[in-house]
Amino acid sequence: MTSFASLPPLGELELDDPFWRYPSPAGTGEGAARLRVWAASGGTGHLAVVTELGMGTSITGSIEDIWDDLRACWHGDLTLLEHYPAAESFPDDDDDLYQVVIVPGCEPAFRRVWHVPASNPDRDWLAGWMNRHGHRIMQAAS
Repeated sequence: MTSFASLPPLGELELDDPFWRYPSPAGTGEGAARLRVWAASGGTGHLAVVTELGMGTSITGSIEDIWDDLRACWHGDLTLLEHYPAAESFPDDDDDLYQVVIVPGCEPAFRRVWHVPASNPDRDWLAGWMNRHGHRIMQAAS
């Protein structure tokens, strides 16, 4: 079973690239996403949020390449969130956030951060984190 690190408290937004290009697996081209990177308050590393734009290979399909690219640029502790914005064509839809863990030699592991089902044992903790920091992630996604 994959162990998910706690989500860090957000500090200053250090990078906001609305059209960040990332490699696709096996040289199939590239994709584009919005990349935002916050310093974790207290000097505990960074939180990167990669937002799907629907251009090229999906962020999920390229997540290991995205991780490698981010690790080359951001040293120390790094937490990665995958963000799928609400679809405009589905008015009842809402944003989805997943924490991603990459372990060499294993399949990527995903933990839903938002919206968290009631059956999730981490629901209260994740909802508390989103209450404290989620508005900054969702605001910055606009």
